[in-house]
Amino acid sequence: MKLVTAIIQPFMFDRLARVFRKSHLAYFTVSSCKSYGIPEGESPIDFLSEKVRVDLVVQDHEAIEVSELIAETVGTHQEGDGMIFVSEITYAININTGERGADAIQAKD
Repeated sequence: MKLVTAIIQPFMFDRLARVFRKSHLAYFTVSSCKSYGIPEGESPIDFLSEKVRVDLVVQDHEAIEVSELIAETVGTHQEGDGMIFVSEITYAININTGERGADAIQAKD
């Protein structure tokens, strides 16, 4: 299993959520966050920008496809678009159903 984390512009979240819904990516976590970055060619300044963090756990074979879907959906090719990270998840438990491992993240029909 993989954790896909996207740090995106807040105004792009609704667009991403609609694409997730169409792609049957039903379970994800969203939180507000701040990011710090130094724009290319500029001097460092103390500046935190508002972002939205979206986390979703997917099967290993889905991670690259989901990452590309996010990048295509929210990318404007401008400074501050955000970042996408993919991390390994070693274990998961669905507290509601008691399912464990990869079964815990499967969407149910």
